[in-house]
Amino acid sequence: MRKIFIDSIINLAFLTTIIFTSSFFISKIQSSIHYHRADIPPLLILSIVIFGSLLSSFISGWLLLTKYYLTDIPSPPELSIWQTGNIGLFSYRNSLNIGIIEEGIYLSFIFIMRLFHPPLLIPWEKISKAGINSFDEYEIYVDIPIFPNSPTIIRLPKETLEKAEYILKNKSNN
Repeated sequence: MRKIFIDSIINLAFLTTIIFTSSFFISKIQSSIHYHRADIPPLLILSIVIFGSLLSSFISGWLLLTKYYLTDIPSPPELSIWQTGNIGLFSYRNSLNIGIIEEGIYLSFIFIMRLFHPPLLIPWEKISKAGINSFDEYEIYVDIPIFPNSPTIIRLPKETLEKAEYILKNKSNN
């Protein structure tokens, strides 16, 4: 939990710096070209970003997955970055990092999106079912202990999971 807190503080500081710096530059550019617009306070933008990140983490099921599959291992050396995937009902476009290691599937977010989305390591034995859907992507069913009859569905690109194809095909036969 300490790692999540520290990581969240670092991400929050980074987002705050970006928002305040961009707000400063935008106001200077607008004043130089004599353009007037309604000023939106940077704290409001920061609040919206924080709330949006928390809401997406909650709706997608990432927070629930974090409770059971949180990891503190470093990123695998062969990491597919900037990937698109679905977690639960939420689609993450070009923001997922996906790695295959012998323990399981490593999932993390790009640095800017890591607020409320810490890295996960989903063990192979916690995947109850896997198969390729009609969009040519893997549909992986991850068991969650408190909801044994309704697993979280994760959809990931087929090409990022090529190294795990043998393991996932065994799961599809079960």
